Amino acid sequence: MAMEDEKEEKKEEEEVVEKEEEEEEEEEEEEEEDDEEEEEGTPTEMEEEEEEEEEEEEEEEEDNEDKNKEEEVEE
Repeated sequence: MAMEDEKEEKKEEEEVVEKEEEEEEEEEEEEEEDDEEEEEGTPTEMEEEEEEEEEEEEEEEEDNEDKNKEEEVEE
């Protein structure tokens, strides 16, 4: 009975160690990917900035159109 408990305990410990190692590997891979993106100039960041600029321009255009409509209504 004690022998079986010890075997089970060892097995559980090994599983925990394996999970920790897998998590560490995943974290390292993510860090490497992040580093690669930074080295490449992070096109995703550039794309996001471009999208934000486009959205701002569209909002400005819409605001101008709204103002023009309001002015027309006032006249």
